[in-house]
Amino acid sequence: MADEQIVLKFSKTEYERLLKMVYLADWVINSHRVGDTKTDYSRLEGKVFSYAGTAGLGKYAEIDRERGVCRPSIEIDEDEEIQNFIDEYDEDVFWEDLCWDLAERDLARRYPDCPPEERFTRLCRLYDAYGAEFEASGLENLFLVKSRFLKKLAAAGAALAGAAKRALNRARRAKTPPQGEKGPE
Repeated sequence: MADEQIVLKFSKTEYERLLKMVYLADWVINSHRVGDTKTDYSRLEGKVFSYAGTAGLGKYAEIDRERGVCRPSIEIDEDEEIQNFIDEYDEDVFWEDLCWDLAERDLARRYPDCPPEERFTRLCRLYDAYGAEFEASGLENLFLVKSRFLKKLAAAGAALAGAAKRALNRARRAKTPPQGEKGPE
């Protein structure tokens, strides 16, 4: 019963969509792998593509004579709809991962002892803040700063803030007349 054969019927349009879906699924599974391709999925992709010629969609499949398998052709690889799906996917994953990674980093730095019951709420707030920033400005305001430099900058900023505070206090004292005296009229 485990290897029971299943027969499905598709219109040409449905089969074309199935080819594109299978291609995209294998792309998500294997495109980032070098040397460790998930061959079970690639074999299944080949099996689905092996019927393309029969369905009048032979432009989407080619035979790899060296390996004796059917695989997607350059035609489907360069298909505009496929490329749009891949571009949309890449764009979304990029921003999602960037926001989550930065939120995780900041949560660990700002709230190292964050109670588990508050963790997700704080993480989502940080994620939302990054999402809003990137939606408004893209990568325009994103800078990479080595932590060594950041520590020096923080120390300089603290020193500058201290100096500014002292100067402000001096200025206030200079404008405030001593008790019992009137200031300039």
